[in-house]
Amino acid sequence: MHWSDVKVWYDTSRGEEKPAQSWATESVINALVLTMRDQRSDGPLSEEAKTALRHMWARQTEEGNWPWLHFDLGPWEADGSDYWGASLAAVAGMSAGREVRPAAEASAKLRSYLRSGLSSDLNLHNRLALLWAASAWDGLLSPAEKQRLADEVLEHQQPDGSFRLFDLGSWPSKDETPPNEASDGYATAFTTFVLQRLDDPRAAEAISHGVAWLEHNQKADGRWETLSPNKDRSDEEAFTRLLASDAATGFAVLALTSTTVEPRPTEP
Repeated sequence: MHWSDVKVWYDTSRGEEKPAQSWATESVINALVLTMRDQRSDGPLSEEAKTALRHMWARQTEEGNWPWLHFDLGPWEADGSDYWGASLAAVAGMSAGREVRPAAEASAKLRSYLRSGLSSDLNLHNRLALLWAASAWDGLLSPAEKQRLADEVLEHQQPDGSFRLFDLGSWPSKDETPPNEASDGYATAFTTFVLQRLDDPRAAEAISHGVAWLEHNQKADGRWETLSPNKDRSDEEAFTRLLASDAATGFAVLALTSTTVEPRPTEP
């Protein structure tokens, strides 16, 4: 509600492009969190969420995406992460379309941008993001397109029901730490959560196994562990050392408390 009074998180001291990236990224995340909160409470969309959505749409570029924070850090702030951001914007904006309908031009630009990813070399992390967006936006993908993407995802489930960040994308280490090829909380939780959003009975067994893995792999302190794919952060402060685990824990909670497909609005 006080968007205009808040200072941007990253100013020009981190790069001339950072304020625009920061404003846009924050607008999408704010809208996503608030709309998901309201939807899970089964109440009407709050004024805070409606305001956040208006700010989000105002930051959209002519290409249909949002300037996304880029620090060369995977999986959320690296090359290609603007696609991740646009997918999150679609989840926030289109799932709330009944109450805050975007301008036809804005949704058309976003649709064109997201569909362009079907013909590009998207990593599996972005393909999952696209599937999540399609679960909130009926008509974004055809049933055949969703099935093809879901099949690609399901091919990477491990025998114990888990998934690996190693399979979701390639983010070169900054300190030559070898890639971690073990199963992890983030890949398993995010993938399981997205599969839950799909109206695809073929995914039922995979979802069940993913949920079971999450139920049996929570750490004693309550988190689901995921190591940074960018460098060894074991000696860093908690904010950076546990960032990937924090994301894993957030999606694990969503996956473990949400087992039904959300209703999807028709395309504006």
